[in-house]
Amino acid sequence: MEPDEDVEIAQLWEYAFLVWDGEESEDYRAVRFSHRQTWSSIAGDRYLPTVRELGDDGFELVTHQFLVRGKYDRGGRYGESIREILTFKRPNNE
Repeated sequence: MEPDEDVEIAQLWEYAFLVWDGEESEDYRAVRFSHRQTWSSIAGDRYLPTVRELGDDGFELVTHQFLVRGKYDRGGRYGESIREILTFKRPNNE
């Protein structure tokens, strides 16, 4: 059976997930990809440069989520531990 020339094939996507727990040295920061190796050991001052690099690689931002991971009390200093997850996608033409 010959494929119909009028049929469109669905676009395939490659995804990237930037996980950012903060700027302190012990905070977790990484970019996980759907089709390649993870970028890890991202320095705390590399948030915007990392986002820019993903854009330069053809990724577009799809979602930006803030997740409360827990509350803390550090000697009378109260707060919440926040995790940011940014989801990016780009066409996967492989």
